[in-house]
Amino acid sequence: MKYIGIDAGSVSVKAVVLNSEGRTLTSLYREHRGMPMVAAIDLLTEVMPTSGQCSIALTGSGGKLIASVLGIEPINEIVAQSTATCRLYPHIRTVIEM
Repeated sequence: MKYIGIDAGSVSVKAVVLNSEGRTLTSLYREHRGMPMVAAIDLLTEVMPTSGQCSIALTGSGGKLIASVLGIEPINEIVAQSTATCRLYPHIRTVIEM
């Protein structure tokens, strides 16, 4: 199983692919020039596995639109940051995002 995370922000779309152990296989960054859906589709086309299952999660300001097209629920970016920080750095108690 592979896990694909997409962050669609106000300027760019980022994608990361993790294996079942949580190791990064691929990470990509694209400026979307006002077209986050097009950039997200391009990135997904590039990172989707040709065989096997995958799970996709979306976050960011453009994540809601892309998630609705894919028929999945977006994840709030603050929740995503908190979850990742707790898992990767359990000793950290505060994250400040600007």
